[in-house]
Amino acid sequence: TYLTSGAVTASTESLPLTALLFLNEVVCNAASLSAGQRAEAALTRARMLARLGRTADAERDLEQAEQLLAAVQSDALRARFSRAALLASAEVRTRSDPARAARDAGHAVALIAKSGEPMRLAEASLLESRALAKLGRIDEARVAAERGIDAFERALASIDPRDPIRISALDPAWALYSDAARLHLVRGREDYAVAFALLERGRARTLIDLRRVTPLSLADVQERLKSDEALLLLDQSSSSLVTWWITSASVRTA
Repeated sequence: TYLTSGAVTASTESLPLTALLFLNEVVCNAASLSAGQRAEAALTRARMLARLGRTADAERDLEQAEQLLAAVQSDALRARFSRAALLASAEVRTRSDPARAARDAGHAVALIAKSGEPMRLAEASLLESRALAKLGRIDEARVAAERGIDAFERALASIDPRDPIRISALDPAWALYSDAARLHLVRGREDYAVAFALLERGRARTLIDLRRVTPLSLADVQERLKSDEALLLLDQSSSSLVTWWITSASVRTA
C-alpha cells in the first residue's frame, strides 16, 4: 500500500517520526485485513516506537501482534511471520528483557542464516549484539557484531558504491560499526586500536569499496601527530556520544 511504502521510505531516510505517522494510519486502517497482516502492521509499528524510546507503547503493539499471530491457522503463514516477530521482539525487549531479546535475536539469526539473506542477517546480528551487551556478555556481543559487519559488507557489495541509496537503504545496520567499536571500549577491557579500526572501517566504507583510500590505523594516526597536536574524534550514535582524544603518546575516550 501507499501508506506502508511511505513508512518504509521515511524509515530509510532516517525520519522515524514521519514513519510512525504512516504506520499509525496503516494500523488504524488494518481492521479489514487478515490477522497475519494486522500482526505485521503492529510489529512494524512496535519497532518504530522502540526506536523513538516509547517502550511501553512498543510492548503493547508487540503483545497485540503475538496474540494475532497465535490465531493464524496456516502453518505456512505463521512461519512467514515468525522471523518478523522474533526481530521485533529483540528490538522492543532489549531494555526491558534483554535475556528474551538475545534469545529471540539468536533464533532469528539461525533462521536467516539458512535463507542466505546477508542484510537481514546483519540486522538480526546487531539486535543480538545489543541484547548480549546489555546482559554484560561482552565477548559474545563482539562475536555477534563482527558476524553482522561481515554480512553487512556482503550486502553492500551488491550495491554500486556511487549509488546514494547505499547509505539510506541500509540504515540502521550502519550502526554495527559504532556498536562494535564501543564493545572494545568497555572499562577495564579497552582495546583502542581495534575500536578505532572498526570506526574507520565504517566511516570510510564507500571509499574503500571504490578503492580510493586505505583506512589509517590508530598507530598511523599517532605517528603523524606532532607532540603539540591532538585529534578530537566524535562518535555519535542514536543514544549517546563517545569522544576520543588522541595524541602521539596517548588515547582517551569519554
